Amino acid sequence: MKALKQLALSGLSLLMIFTIMLGHFAGTAFGASGHYALAKDVVGAVYVKKAGGSKEIRVYQGMTFHEGDRIRVEGGASLTLNVAGREDEITLGEHWNGTLSKLRVSDAGDMETAIHTWSGSMFNSVQTLDREGSSYQVETPTSDMNVRGTNFTVFIDPITGISNVAVLSGRVAVTPPSRAPGSPITPDLGGIVLYPAQQVEQMASSLPGYTPVDLGLYMSSVPSKVVEEILASLSKIQEENRQMLESITEGAQNPSDVGNGTDFDPDLERFRDNLDRLIQGIINNAQDLGKVSQQQIEDILRNSSSLSDFEVYRPVPPIDPSVGLDSDRVAERQRQLDEVKARQQEKAAAQESLREQQIAQQQQILEQIKQKQEEINRRNQEAQEQKAKEAQEKYLATLSEQQRASLEQRVQQAEQQKRQQEERVSRQTPTPPVSPPPVTPAPSAPAGPGSGGAPGQGPSVPPPLATSTTMDVDTYEIYAGQSFVVSAHAVITSTNMPVPDGTNIVFQDRSSKQVLATATTMNGEASAVITPEQSFTLNVGARQIEAVTAATSRTQSNTSFPVAITVMQDETTLDISAPHRVALVGETIPFTVQVSPKHGQVPAVGTVTLYEGDRELEVKELNADGSVVFHVLIEEPISDFTHKYTAVFEGTEKQAGSEGVKVIEVSSFHELPGYAYFFIEQVSPTQFNAVIALDRFTGDSEFYRAELEFEYGRGLKPLIGDNVRYYNPHKFDPATVTESVYIHEGMYYQDVDFMEYIFEASQGAAFHAEDRFVIIPFTIVDPSASTILNIFRLSFFKQNGYGIEVMLTNEEDELNP
Repeated sequence: MKALKQLALSGLSLLMIFTIMLGHFAGTAFGASGHYALAKDVVGAVYVKKAGGSKEIRVYQGMTFHEGDRIRVEGGASLTLNVAGREDEITLGEHWNGTLSKLRVSDAGDMETAIHTWSGSMFNSVQTLDREGSSYQVETPTSDMNVRGTNFTVFIDPITGISNVAVLSGRVAVTPPSRAPGSPITPDLGGIVLYPAQQVEQMASSLPGYTPVDLGLYMSSVPSKVVEEILASLSKIQEENRQMLESITEGAQNPSDVGNGTDFDPDLERFRDNLDRLIQGIINNAQDLGKVSQQQIEDILRNSSSLSDFEVYRPVPPIDPSVGLDSDRVAERQRQLDEVKARQQEKAAAQESLREQQIAQQQQILEQIKQKQEEINRRNQEAQEQKAKEAQEKYLATLSEQQRASLEQRVQQAEQQKRQQEERVSRQTPTPPVSPPPVTPAPSAPAGPGSGGAPGQGPSVPPPLATSTTMDVDTYEIYAGQSFVVSAHAVITSTNMPVPDGTNIVFQDRSSKQVLATATTMNGEASAVITPEQSFTLNVGARQIEAVTAATSRTQSNTSFPVAITVMQDETTLDISAPHRVALVGETIPFTVQVSPKHGQVPAVGTVTLYEGDRELEVKELNADGSVVFHVLIEEPISDFTHKYTAVFEGTEKQAGSEGVKVIEVSSFHELPGYAYFFIEQVSPTQFNAVIALDRFTGDSEFYRAELEFEYGRGLKPLIGDNVRYYNPHKFDPATVTESVYIHEGMYYQDVDFMEYIFEASQGAAFHAEDRFVIIPFTIVDPSASTILNIFRLSFFKQNGYGIEVMLTNEEDELNP
């Protein structure tokens, strides 16, 4: 159930119900509480699938993200996130794919941040967590990382699947995913703690192994955007490492407690050298690999006093592997990693070889099919020529000598004309066409003995010409009930000329002969749209569609080779809604269930079962539009003040099942107050609406007057004008309404103003099922100024002037549309 914050109201006013904090720049989420992340910088194509949603949307700068959101970064793109309420910054490189698995704030103010990474690289710049209950965690398929404040990168090799974690400053605790949360990080449980200039490569189903950072391999593995963010953070990385050295020197931090199965090297000078080699090595490799320009390096060094000891380019030795690491364990771990990588590369090579073999086999099969088709065409051509020759001989046998001579003369003239035309084409010299002399048909002679014709009857009509048909579809995979396009091309086989215009072509399922669509040709081409209803008649699985060209007086019928398509079971979504969020015991509430296909256009068919908790209430068939309504009597809750209702669509062979949940608060009072719901509706990165919707303002609670007062920061500006209408015109006759707006400067605050809105109507209106009452448009005019927004006062009045008891509810999930 969505968290609800409620406050009962009575009388004429309401003071300071709740606060919605807008961010300091356009596109910020509107929420005083709640943990979220913000898109600081977006480069290229980045997509997010919102928690509970099914469709990816394009990420834009200033967009907000919440727990459960899944992000995908395409090639050449990147996304930089800021975690609200902290200075944490996360850069996601190209091909990154993962989920914001935790973004939470406890009542005590502790913040939990967790990011699950499936692939790609990321750079984490995490500020010190000064609260014991706060946490920052990165999860991969092979390991979990817990930090208290650090700069580190995570990279998942796309070939081997090995997770690589490299620490640039601070400390990172790395454990296998199976370790219980909160358990000690010890070597026997696979837990290690990494210091700066150390990295860990974690294989699936194995314990993590730590090595010094290989800067050449490390810098080549991460994309340019991640390298740029690392360089931009070098000053902070250097300062944090300096503070760590001071802390170790003063004994405040014991470097031997790293949990790596060996004592940290007591030679702090060698540790300091490694940290310097880390910074200078990053600078060197960034230029060698072409990730950044020399000018960028010069600007970074010139603008940071903490980097004064480093140069644009200075050769440095590799990081000393003996500092803080067990050389034998490092060598053994490297050997294990090399073996895993070799096996993975062998597997990838074998898969590539198998793919090439499959392609070669497919090419061979296609070539065989092509040769067989050519042979069939050749035989068909020979058979057609033989039939034409026999028909011609039979026809000539019916003619008299004079008719035969006349026909031969016309044939010779046509052949001569064809040769002359071919000669002109070959010489590319345009010449006027040769017109054959007119031929006067010879009179029909009476048929003599053996002439084969009936007395007084002319020559027989030539037989219809053979045709050839090919067809195609616009997609080879469809969901049940999804429309698609079929097309066909029909020609006369002997001449390759189009069949006569208007020839009918039928598209049908090959096995069942079920007609899907019919079209007529134009220049031999015909196409048709298979409607969702016709598509839904196809059974799920592999199907074959063929085109049948109908016969005409001049041409024969022909059936094409079939085209194979795959019909897949369609997915569905189920939405369950009720007119009220709060119900009385003994009240009957209608629950409307709508089952919708995700890809097809045919309404869902089948049954829906409604449950109250684990108890089955009723089973109903869906209506023709895919909806069904359950009327439920609200009973006294057993344990808490809520009822959970679950609707389950059973699904069919062609449409998958789905379910949805609706939670209703239950009140045992004799009557309920009116409910006002206040939420934010974002229109654009710089514009939003403050919306108030009402429920249960019916009967004696119909109101005739309302008074609202907003307190807003001077970074915001409400839309005000003579022709601006704030109330819902579908609820009130504009001729009966008077509305007034007053703007007051804040008396106690220098950065806020007040907007008072007074509404009066000579005819009341009922509000039932969260009908909208007012919409107040706001614009962010100055992101650097205060962008606070409060409801300062809210009152509703009956026709007799008495106040109406109101319950105002802020549903947090609706504050970030």
